[in-house]
Amino acid sequence: MTFRKEALENRGSSWQGKAVMSGGVPAWLVATVTLLFFMLVVAFLFSATWHRRVMVTGELVSVPRAVTLYSQQQGIVERRFVQPGERVKKGAPLYEINIDRITHAGVLSKRQKETIEKRLSALDNIIERVRQNKQIALNTLRQQKASYESALKHSQAILISARAGLKDTQRNMESYKNHLQRGLITKDQLANQASLHHQQQINLLNISTQHEQNTLQNMLLSSTLQTQAAEFDNQVFELEIQKSDLLSQLAAVEAGGSSVVTSPVDGKIEMTGVTVGQTISQGDSLLQIVPGNVSHYTIVLWVPSYAVPYITVGDTVNVRYAAFPADKFGQFFSTVLSISELPTPLQEMATWSSAKEKITDLSVTWHKLVVKPENTLFHYRDKTFSPQNGMRASCVLFLEKRSLIEWILSPLSRIKNDTAGPLDGK
Repeated sequence: MTFRKEALENRGSSWQGKAVMSGGVPAWLVATVTLLFFMLVVAFLFSATWHRRVMVTGELVSVPRAVTLYSQQQGIVERRFVQPGERVKKGAPLYEINIDRITHAGVLSKRQKETIEKRLSALDNIIERVRQNKQIALNTLRQQKASYESALKHSQAILISARAGLKDTQRNMESYKNHLQRGLITKDQLANQASLHHQQQINLLNISTQHEQNTLQNMLLSSTLQTQAAEFDNQVFELEIQKSDLLSQLAAVEAGGSSVVTSPVDGKIEMTGVTVGQTISQGDSLLQIVPGNVSHYTIVLWVPSYAVPYITVGDTVNVRYAAFPADKFGQFFSTVLSISELPTPLQEMATWSSAKEKITDLSVTWHKLVVKPENTLFHYRDKTFSPQNGMRASCVLFLEKRSLIEWILSPLSRIKNDTAGPLDGK
């Protein structure tokens, strides 16, 4: 049986049931609900507030901060004197690094050291011979001086005796003159006595001259003793200066062959970064030392310059640690200790591991924010974890607080400021 096409289309479009129209919602109810909704939205916009916030990151450090020692030269680590956890004194050796060079003649510092040591040995021999010559020359001069002093004493005694004899001949000659006047003697006898007196005068003059010569010679020997001693001392002093220069060269050669890294502070070895036999380059990290005893811990955070005006000392912040997730350990109450007024130099930021990735962003200047956590012990499932230097931390800083309507209308304020003309300074 076949049906016409029109009959089939009529059957497909025919109603299967009766349409029922429900009654509409009253208009006053719709208007009331809509009005209440908009009133609630407006009240919420005017009453609710929101903080502008910024997420900052940093690291946990001990006070005093750990000192990191870096290699000043390229070389090979030959010896290690300390182990992690040991306490060291200031100046104690930590590493010995071989920085020597090798030439065709052998190890350069070794050859230089042998040459300098030979020169030092030769100088020591010369200094010893000069001192021996000084002793011999001064002993000879002292013996000559002793002889002249003895001769001086002898001539002094003879001079005194000659002066006494001259006085005697003087009295005899005057007595002979009286005898001649009384006619008791002849003139020849008086002439003989006068000749004896004159001869005594000549002898006294010769003795006095010899005595003065002995005195001058004694004074000359005393001066010669002092001069010779000073000359020998000058020679020894010049040789000692040469020896000191050679010793300085020897120390420089030894320093050029190996370098000993010493501790700059008293403290505890926290970490050693190299092993014996390892080749290191200039600037490589050798070890870390925590000076003295750790009194407490602080968190150093890096804050962009636009957030600094909203931060004051004493503000409270909540800190999260990367090693201790907040969903297990929660957030930690901390207090702001200080905020730098000037941007932190790149050289200082390079010494902090948490700031190295920020150095490359030259569009932002960074300030150092230091906060003190109230608690640095972490408890989880009956276990207690101690803090560690360099542990990454982060916190949210709440800046300015405004109502929601102010934040919504802030684009209009920016448009107004951008389209406004020059400001009148009156």
